[in-house]
Amino acid sequence: MHDHNPFGPGNPPPSSSTEDIHWQERAACQSDVPLEHSLETYTTNQCLQFLREQPQIDNPFFVWLTYDRPHWPTTLPREWFEQLDLDAVQLYEMPSAAELATWPPSLWNSMARGTTRLTLSETAFRLIVGTYYKLIEWLDAEVGRVLSELRALGLDENTVIVFTADHGDEAGHSGLYNKERRCSSGNISLVPLLIRPAPGDGLKGQMVPEPVELVDLFPTLCALAGVVAPPAIEGVDLSGCLFSGDQLDASRAVICEDYLKRALTQDNWKLVFDQNSDSECQLHDLACDPQGRRNLYGQSNQQDKRLELKRELLGMKAAT
Repeated sequence: MHDHNPFGPGNPPPSSSTEDIHWQERAACQSDVPLEHSLETYTTNQCLQFLREQPQIDNPFFVWLTYDRPHWPTTLPREWFEQLDLDAVQLYEMPSAAELATWPPSLWNSMARGTTRLTLSETAFRLIVGTYYKLIEWLDAEVGRVLSELRALGLDENTVIVFTADHGDEAGHSGLYNKERRCSSGNISLVPLLIRPAPGDGLKGQMVPEPVELVDLFPTLCALAGVVAPPAIEGVDLSGCLFSGDQLDASRAVICEDYLKRALTQDNWKLVFDQNSDSECQLHDLACDPQGRRNLYGQSNQQDKRLELKRELLGMKAAT
């Protein structure tokens, strides 16, 4: 963690923090690591060096640029920390008592003991969420350095660019931070997926509302690179959607997995199935409850929907 992890062996907390504040608040203070020595700057610089070492424009290459953050600690170098405006940080509405009453026991415990608005002062919560947002802004700037270098090297016109992430964060939604709700939360499982084919293809930007999964990246990248994908792989080739306007399946069931839970989303309904406990299962009507705050799993009038989605989940597991 390059000495900005206040919890690792031998790594002191930031000198801008104090011992009397919450551990996550200490992890959101100004970093002692200068910007030029940060892990983010280093990671980008390694990518830029690789691009500069390519022998010719027509030489095929593949770069996987991955940043460890955004993730705690959300410590920021001075240049970015000084840009923080905590008064401008949006804090989302807390769930009502009636909504909380339908939550599984594990989520009650997270709300009571985790990094939440119930366990922290508003000032501390704003700092943690605010540094997370600012960290994302910083990483956007780092990605911008890579895009600028591609243009400067003349590689931009024939390079496919994909931007995505492994998971999200509650980031203040429902008064939570971190991955407290895991696969049951859309804030965790709905990640960005931006695909930009080479600009020379003359495509216009579009937003695709149909559901896709990260397993779709492998066959899609194969198609965009002119490589034949192996047979019988998981995932859908999305290149036809990009180039030919092919319609994706709006009713496609997509899955997100956690340790003991499986979340399946289809047609604005979401089932969260726990292998060990019915009390941890959830059912959400995302059309009228997009944040998944009202758990309908125990309602007798939803039995048909529960069974329908369970059968879909079992079918997907059998197929894989």
